[in-house]
Amino acid sequence: MHARSFHLILLVLFFFLSKETHEQISGMATSEAASSVLAQANEDRYKLVIAPSKMIVQPYAHWSSALAERSRELLALTNSITASGYRLKTLLSPIAILAKDPGGYQYRFLSNPTEPEIRTIMDEGFHLFSRYDNGQQCDSYYIGDERGQTCDYSVIYVYEKPLNSNRKAERYVVERPDGLVPHPANIMAAEINKKVAEGFCPVSVISKFEVVLEKISPCEVGKYHSEFALVREGSDIENKVNVLAKKGYRVLLADDGIALLYRNDKTKGIPVAYRWADSEKKDFAAILAKLELAGARYCTVVSAGSGKRKFLIFESPAQPPARPSEFKTITIDQLAKIDPADGMPYLDLTDESKRNVAEINKLAAQGFIVRDLFGYKKTQVLLERTQ
Repeated sequence: MHARSFHLILLVLFFFLSKETHEQISGMATSEAASSVLAQANEDRYKLVIAPSKMIVQPYAHWSSALAERSRELLALTNSITASGYRLKTLLSPIAILAKDPGGYQYRFLSNPTEPEIRTIMDEGFHLFSRYDNGQQCDSYYIGDERGQTCDYSVIYVYEKPLNSNRKAERYVVERPDGLVPHPANIMAAEINKKVAEGFCPVSVISKFEVVLEKISPCEVGKYHSEFALVREGSDIENKVNVLAKKGYRVLLADDGIALLYRNDKTKGIPVAYRWADSEKKDFAAILAKLELAGARYCTVVSAGSGKRKFLIFESPAQPPARPSEFKTITIDQLAKIDPADGMPYLDLTDESKRNVAEINKLAAQGFIVRDLFGYKKTQVLLERTQ
């Protein structure tokens, strides 16, 4: 079969997923297909890895196993690179970027973890680093004249542990109150303020209804008499965030339909503005150019459901600085190749993308920093250089 056909098959597979098990995804040896996609020189500021994602074309029931295998491959590759003095910077399956860091770190991936699994891994000293959507499977249903879909989602939780620390991690989850209560976001924000005063620090919004905090010392965002506000749901979330930003609040965490902001002694009375930039729009490059002129800085990437990491949030000051930031985007494309050893397809970077990895390191030598991986139809890397 032609390589293009295999590529189409793989793309289809990425969009579907049968029910995930709750078992932990642990590291394992990867195939020889992975060896060619590692960034080469040890002195590189950044390394990029791509899970070869060997997938056997089977009925739906086997697809969850195939995607779980992809996560195991990505974890194994990540831990193999961190062993040589790197730290995970960002990932968007099946790709991860690592940055040079002599500290020493280890990673674990959990798929749709249960509370006992989370407690076990945090007792070992792991902290929540990030999470990403690993896929979904949607089934149609018919009830009389009614038609619809039900979808099962797989989310991978990425945990990080400094190798020189065995301190147990403490975790607390602020959840939306049950029932039809007025202003649930305000109730959640009050609870967050209380827990921060007790030494907890917000680390992730894992849904529109949950904010995860961990005991971190020191919690930088908790300094200077910080107070927190939460914005949830609604199509006008960007406008709601900007109302608070005019009062000195800053975006700390955000995802689809939720944003956690803070304000402290250093930000009060200093208004800023936020822009949700849609990376799928044709004029995205022009939007970045305007953000540069406005003195914007990158904050975070927000999904749009189903793993579409396409909205990038930027913060702009009231008055543009004399020397604003610069942004660059680099495209990382994948293609399916055939492993001559077994005749099975696997993912690799295109030749142009391998050259782009080298370009990322050239830009790093010029002062650019990798901020994030983003995109849906194509994977891109955002770099920023601050003056």
